[in-house]
Amino acid sequence: MRKSFKVSYLAALFLIFSASDALGWTRSVDFNNGVVGQSTQRGGDFDDAGGGTLYSDEVTLDGSLSAKMSIAEGAEGFGSWGGILNFPGNLTAGDKVWVQFYIYIPSNFYIYTPGNGSLKFVRIRTNTSSGENGGYNDFQIIDDNSGVDAVYRYIKEGVWDIGWLYIANANQRNTLLPRDKWLKLELEFSFGTVPVTEGGNSFVRLWLDDKMVWNGENAQTLSNNSDVANALYLFTYWNGRAPKSQSLYVDNIVMTSDTPPNVDSNGYRFIGGGLTGGGTGPGNELSPPDSIRDLTIE
Repeated sequence: MRKSFKVSYLAALFLIFSASDALGWTRSVDFNNGVVGQSTQRGGDFDDAGGGTLYSDEVTLDGSLSAKMSIAEGAEGFGSWGGILNFPGNLTAGDKVWVQFYIYIPSNFYIYTPGNGSLKFVRIRTNTSSGENGGYNDFQIIDDNSGVDAVYRYIKEGVWDIGWLYIANANQRNTLLPRDKWLKLELEFSFGTVPVTEGGNSFVRLWLDDKMVWNGENAQTLSNNSDVANALYLFTYWNGRAPKSQSLYVDNIVMTSDTPPNVDSNGYRFIGGGLTGGGTGPGNELSPPDSIRDLTIE
């Protein structure tokens, strides 16, 4: 059954950014120029690892197409589950990137990663100056019914002394990871080797439906000052193999290194704006969590 949510565009979502960032870049993908049932990678929207992600009109954000991401039972999924978007230009220490997209997770979608405890969700790839793997900024969804008192967690691979940073409380899961409705998610990564809490400029921030739910100022986003960040990964790999064959939907991806013009209620710049309706408009706004925790596991 096709599900459609009527939405309206707010001016300046994608293209109006700070003129002061002359060397910055913006890339947006709305999947609306594809062919239903065709691979989004073949259609030119994802650059890699999106061979099984298909254009779909089953659940739509703006009345057109979305990206249907599917994984088979027992699969790890790399090459067919999710997708990779390369940055138009490399980002280095001192740079920032904002990533915003919408996600629709059906109520019967089961998140369970045997032996891992959380699902790879949003990752930012980094490389060393010689092109080697510099470790990922890894933002993950805690498994359903895991018993862990969090909804999301973040780690910078290679920065093991900081370890996992846990976000929100388990009793907020239905609000911060809703099912059967579109959720707008935005992350900001400020790249550096010294967290804000230690006097540096490195942090990660998370907004859900334009409400900040995590200000991760104790996050280290680069392992070395000479490393570069160069790609966005959405899902792409299921640790422990998927427990069942299932699908979810993603739409309207925006990533930019330009400083956005919008300011949230805390005074922080973010993309914000965008589409309303389908679960992200008035009447469905989130309240700030009662407590946001940044914990470290040794």
